[in-house]
Amino acid sequence: VWEVSGSVLNNKYRDFLKACAVVRNDRLLDSLDALFFTARDREDREEMARIKEESMPYYEQAQMAEDQLVRQTVDGNMENPFGIYLYYSKLFGRKDFSTKENIGAEREYQKNFGPEAQQTPYIALMNAQLDRYAGCAIGAVAPEITGRDTLGNPIKLSDFRGKYVIVDFWDSYCHWCREETPWLRKALEAFKGKNFTILGVSDDRKKELEGYALAEIRNHGIAARSFGPGLWSGSLQKKKKLRLKESSNETHIYKTIRNPDIIYPVVRLDCPLPISPRS
Repeated sequence: VWEVSGSVLNNKYRDFLKACAVVRNDRLLDSLDALFFTARDREDREEMARIKEESMPYYEQAQMAEDQLVRQTVDGNMENPFGIYLYYSKLFGRKDFSTKENIGAEREYQKNFGPEAQQTPYIALMNAQLDRYAGCAIGAVAPEITGRDTLGNPIKLSDFRGKYVIVDFWDSYCHWCREETPWLRKALEAFKGKNFTILGVSDDRKKELEGYALAEIRNHGIAARSFGPGLWSGSLQKKKKLRLKESSNETHIYKTIRNPDIIYPVVRLDCPLPISPRS
């Protein structure tokens, strides 16, 4: 086993890990994990559900305690590579960059890191990701998606300009993707005749999954058109729900929320929507 010693930054990192184990109460979490895995080995789904429900508050509390420790540690290490590494690995990926304002504020915040931290690869990595997010931000022109549908016909996102569109990224092996299907179908039925549609984008890439994925598409019947599994390409991020509307010959993106209790949610809207079935 390789181990680095004698480094100030390494010592900082080890101290951070020890502090994390304490504030998260890792011994308790390990015990809860053991109980859950034992129930899983017995295939006792009822017990698994009970343990998961009763354990959730402890995991949520542990995450909040770790987040607070991370922010404090980053604030105390803005001048060195350890601080920027911790920020990149623990905080940056969990931030919301759905608007241009969020992205701009993030770029300004990163300028607070010192010269030594700025020399690390993490600044470049984050800026590259922010550039990609900017292309999918609310109000940005929607990146093109091109490919073939389940029947092998050419299809692209811009074919749907002028419509309200939910672009639904999903996988045949994703349980939650299938769980939300009834709500997508309900939205499609509720806005029938209101220039609204759902475009399915299967993210299945493995050949052995194509048959199953196609069966899922046919069984769900939620989209008039769907990209076939592995038959599309584009710069949109996976697992994003996007709402699209043509305005001034441009297709603008509106981020939606994965929430079965809200049929037609939207974060920010700059164009008229069909009347909500809940209004």
